Amino acid sequence: MTLNRRSAGIFRGASKVDNDFIEIERHTKAPACGLSRLDVFFSQASKDFNYAVEIRNAGLVDPEYRQVLERHGVAHVYNHWSYMPPLSQQHQRMESFTAPFTVLRLLTPLKMSYEVAKKRTEPYHKIVGELPEMRRDTVELVKKAMKKQRRACKLPPPRSRFSQ
Repeated sequence: MTLNRRSAGIFRGASKVDNDFIEIERHTKAPACGLSRLDVFFSQASKDFNYAVEIRNAGLVDPEYRQVLERHGVAHVYNHWSYMPPLSQQHQRMESFTAPFTVLRLLTPLKMSYEVAKKRTEPYHKIVGELPEMRRDTVELVKKAMKKQRRACKLPPPRSRFSQ
């Protein structure tokens, strides 16, 4: 989630604040990062922008989290990342889309650390393996979003085409 530095103070569970970006580690528990703080932040945030939240702690993807995002029209970022459940399971936990748009971020193969994934794909000049579950889930989520009249944005990292 991108925040300004003044707003960043409400997130004590944040491990990194750099270039106005807050990263909440996968080990952060709900009370530390505080869904109530997220709720307060979005209550005060400008309504002139679309917001999306990317979390990397599977335990935080639950009805309470969904309700906070839904209340403010904020999207959950469905991320295909090392320690998150598959995209389809994230959507099952979310139960529905929470904003007029949705965001998918395709990062690493599941259960593979960033370091291992990076080493596996370097020097980024060829496809090193296919991820059929990720592709299937991505297509399904985009179809569901379109059926609900929501925009869908897929945000792959620059080198992802060589790792999928």
